[in-house]
Amino acid sequence: MKLKNLKLSQVAPANFVFRKYSLEYTLDAIQNSGAKAMEFYCADPHLSLDDATYSDIKYIGKRICEHGLKVVDVCPENCTYPVNLASTNINTRKRTFDYYVKALQAANEWECPNALFFPGWATMEASQDDAWKRAIDSMTALAHIAETYGVTIILEAAPSTVTVITDIAKEIKMIEEVNSPRLSGMVDLMCLQSVHETMQSAIDQFGMDRLRHVHFNDGVEVSKGHWSQTLLGEGNVPVDEMLQILDNNHYNRYFGWEAFSPYDEDPVSALKRTMAWCRERFVDDL
Repeated sequence: MKLKNLKLSQVAPANFVFRKYSLEYTLDAIQNSGAKAMEFYCADPHLSLDDATYSDIKYIGKRICEHGLKVVDVCPENCTYPVNLASTNINTRKRTFDYYVKALQAANEWECPNALFFPGWATMEASQDDAWKRAIDSMTALAHIAETYGVTIILEAAPSTVTVITDIAKEIKMIEEVNSPRLSGMVDLMCLQSVHETMQSAIDQFGMDRLRHVHFNDGVEVSKGHWSQTLLGEGNVPVDEMLQILDNNHYNRYFGWEAFSPYDEDPVSALKRTMAWCRERFVDDL
């Protein structure tokens, strides 16, 4: 399959899979892959937002530029302890809020257009409605701050174990309730599959103007409702079909390539295989 409109320059490898390697090694690998853009996962050893100073953020931005790269999405840790913007524990909510503000500051410093935030989750026996209200309160305040930085917060639908946004309809509902020009949406190919959505249904609900980013991955369902990521073309997500729909709709934003274990043992090989897969499909403008 060869696409007509989607370009290789839209592929933005993320550093998730390089979390056991230094920042310099990671930037070298992404630069050597031929990519010109990247998604930046804010975690040690690359950048721990909890500990980072303004000077740290500024220095990392300088190194990214010196590698001929630009950051198109800042992604702080969203899914694991102690991050939960909808927690009943006020200390957890405040710590998460402050952590996300720092991610907005990093995005602003790096002239990055987007920051991906999960609005929090409820414990399995608790009221989802109450968690939703807490999430709306926090996201409204964050969106106001994002407006001052000129950064757009993007939301992603995923299972209820990590977010109150469990489908595209709820993603749109939050965007409309917060009602900020700096809050928009995105899709994750594997998560779309896991929440039983299609790319066409996502576009029909969002409209292309609100589709700000795509997480680019494949995966397999290891048990009912639980998915594990694979490299592109090695799972059961209809990636080619999804790309064709995006191509037909002239999607012109970025694809953040996302991979985790076991590919973190040899991330350079995983990145090379991914870029080769993309070169077979995307218009090569690099």
